[in-house]
Amino acid sequence: MAASPEVMEYITSHSEKIISEAKEIIGTVVNKDVTIDFQGTEDFDFGNLSSVYTEAVVDVTFKLKSDPDGVFHLLIPKEIAAMVGSLMMMMEEEEPEFSEEEHVDAMKETVNQILGSISTNLKDDLGGELGFEAIEGQYTELSEDQFAKPDMITGKMQMAIAEGDPKEVSLVFTASSVESILGSAAEGEAESGEEAGEAAEGEETATETEETPQEITAEELAGLEQEVGEGNFELEGILEGGAEEVAEAPEVLAGPQMPVPTVGHGD
Repeated sequence: MAASPEVMEYITSHSEKIISEAKEIIGTVVNKDVTIDFQGTEDFDFGNLSSVYTEAVVDVTFKLKSDPDGVFHLLIPKEIAAMVGSLMMMMEEEEPEFSEEEHVDAMKETVNQILGSISTNLKDDLGGELGFEAIEGQYTELSEDQFAKPDMITGKMQMAIAEGDPKEVSLVFTASSVESILGSAAEGEAESGEEAGEAAEGEETATETEETPQEITAEELAGLEQEVGEGNFELEGILEGGAEEVAEAPEVLAGPQMPVPTVGHGD
């Protein structure tokens, strides 16, 4: 069964960001210019894959934490793995000899750095959960049993280091892994919408509270009238405006009231 159009659209629209991040990490690791040209995606076909990789390749596998039943296979020709590994160890060789133990580990470490960078820097851009786990690597001849998951997709790239000849690198992965990212993105948008709604409701309630005059009790009003009788003319003017004006004049009501002094008569 083919992957859904939504999954294929997601891959196409985000491939440039992912590849750019991978190029930057690999270029830093090997201290050389790296080119990676994305060639597109297609539904997985083992016949097509085995026709490209007629010899054993380095197969680095990993999973998304949000889809533990899925899997990614990054298939790297041994020439690329040998070049990356040798440059990591600062060995400048035009055609380094492939060492399974050293160069598989080098590719695992490089992929680990790429995934860490993607998880940190592209989480918001990609719109979903991007925790990775179970990173493994092996040098192996491909068999159909390695790709027994349903609805797998193949992404094809041409990769070259410095002025070397480009080699085909493939990423074979389960559609469910991309669907898990899309699901996380939808949940995130829903939560953001709820938070925005709650914030708007809170602001509306606060505004209503600020605009609602405080009620004046009968006892408080009687006390104010007593102060007027003692000569507080500013308060007298407020009281003439009614209870609403009283409630809107906290600076007058809160401060100490100074009675007007009476003029005494001499004996």
